[in-house]
Amino acid sequence: FIANLSTVDYPGPTHAPFVTNFVDSTISIDPFNFTWYWKDGIDYYSSGTTNFAHTFTEENIGLNDVYVVLTNEVTTCTDTFFFNIDVQGVPDINNVFTPNGDEFNDKFYFGEHAMKYVEVQIFNRWGQKVYAWEGENKGWNGLDNNGENAPEGVYFYVLIGDGIDGHYYKEKGTITLLR
Repeated sequence: FIANLSTVDYPGPTHAPFVTNFVDSTISIDPFNFTWYWKDGIDYYSSGTTNFAHTFTEENIGLNDVYVVLTNEVTTCTDTFFFNIDVQGVPDINNVFTPNGDEFNDKFYFGEHAMKYVEVQIFNRWGQKVYAWEGENKGWNGLDNNGENAPEGVYFYVLIGDGIDGHYYKEKGTITLLR
């Protein structure tokens, strides 16, 4: 058989949730089946299915390697197709970090993906800005603006950003620094 799968409406990195549709135009005289492998599970479809849809949610933020195995039911020959689906966004954060130099949980970061612009500000409990950064995939190592260790405690963050697709993000919350 000649396997052929494609997406019909995936424009590139997009904010969740969104649905991506896939179309099969495989040519085969024998029946075949599909096994779809997603970041969040597996789906099985039989011969004759030509349209597939999958919803990408906030749990899928990041690069999703999607692959599908087509299996000829008579000869058991297989063919595999790969798709990379970018789910843009800011995942839920770990709200405690321990910048104590043990190389484990030493940095506070968001793990944002497919962002065009990101700005983060960190404030102490008196509302004074103690740290800030611009740019994707950066973070705070527990030092203040003067390069000194910030004291243990609860801090407040504000993140604003623009995704590649133009979606605006604004996140606020607290982070606890422990040494």
